[in-house]
Amino acid sequence: HPRCLVVALVPMAGFLALPKILALHRNGAQCLKPSLQRESWRDCYAQQGWRQSDWLHYLLAVWFSLQFMFNFIMSCFQQPGGAHKCHKMAPRAPQDGRFPVSIGEHQIDGIDGLFFAPRWCETCNRWKAPRSHHSKRLGQCVPRMDHYCIITENIIGQRNQSYFNLMVIFGNLGLLYALLMIASTMCYAWRPYWELFSLLANYAQRKGTYFQWIVLGGHLHVMKALLGNEVPLLLVLSIISMILLGPLLRHLSLSLQGITMLESMGSSDSIELPGSDKVFHLEAGDFSTRSRLGELLELLGPGGHWRLLFPVPERPADDQEPRLSSAALEELKI
Repeated sequence: HPRCLVVALVPMAGFLALPKILALHRNGAQCLKPSLQRESWRDCYAQQGWRQSDWLHYLLAVWFSLQFMFNFIMSCFQQPGGAHKCHKMAPRAPQDGRFPVSIGEHQIDGIDGLFFAPRWCETCNRWKAPRSHHSKRLGQCVPRMDHYCIITENIIGQRNQSYFNLMVIFGNLGLLYALLMIASTMCYAWRPYWELFSLLANYAQRKGTYFQWIVLGGHLHVMKALLGNEVPLLLVLSIISMILLGPLLRHLSLSLQGITMLESMGSSDSIELPGSDKVFHLEAGDFSTRSRLGELLELLGPGGHWRLLFPVPERPADDQEPRLSSAALEELKI
């Protein structure tokens, strides 16, 4: 898919820039010359050979890249849940639309069972399951629907939320690693960088084109002269990617609190109060039953800790019924 190739540009730029970055870390500023010639890098690569820490950097780069690319592709193409036709969507709805509330080991005195208030989908012509919402893009109701992601061009829901979360985690970790490596490189190149910048800036001022030179990427031109094309390319792609992936951290933060984006905007379920016509309106966070790490492992499914280490597919849990938090159950008791 074209967007997969575009996204892969950042890891590819990272692997192209990493040898130069590591060579500079090994040999210091002697690798740099205020010249447009590239021959100095050939001698720089050959000096002192490789260090053991170099292999660690390559392993980290491969790990971040594989995890990000795998989970990005799965986020794009994995269906969010339900079925392609609404009337076949699981779970099977009760005839009256009253789904039972799972309270786990908690007991509420005087109450044998609780039920979610029925919600009818006019488009699907069926009852909505708890935490599900109708998606106009898919033409069906999606279990635990979160949002539509413009990066993956897919609805994020129960079946692909874990892939989305891992994509955001490893994408931002990889970008942070790339920016830290570039920053450390600039520490070595700081003095020669400003020496060459002064030379080129003075020349631009004499020509009366200093402002245009700065606007058109004067600093990047200096980086290119010192480090070649790879490091400036990685810097530009990393900044653009951070602008795109950074805002997705909000979705990750909410999901680690057991909250979907729609629930944070006020769209949630209600619970029928036994013996009355009133309902208990659930708020954002009332489905949070674990710590943030616990919520992440729950989303990742059985063997989720292995998915943090290796790019492997999800194994859906048998029991995916939404459970109420202890705080919500205490309010129900009152």
